[in-house]
Amino acid sequence: MQISAAGSAVLYDVILDCVWLSRDELVFSNTIHSSQQIIQQSRRSVNREFAAAT
Repeated sequence: MQISAAGSAVLYDVILDCVWLSRDELVFSNTIHSSQQIIQQSRRSVNREFAAAT
């Protein structure tokens, strides 16, 4: 669970970096879309690990 939390924090940092670095609006919206998918996937894996732990 702690590893997942750390992994999510790293992902969040990477996503923020991508958002700050992208100047073009199209790139920005693509980054938002893919980051939402990444967040959904990480939430699912965290939920799965949490369910397995309990």
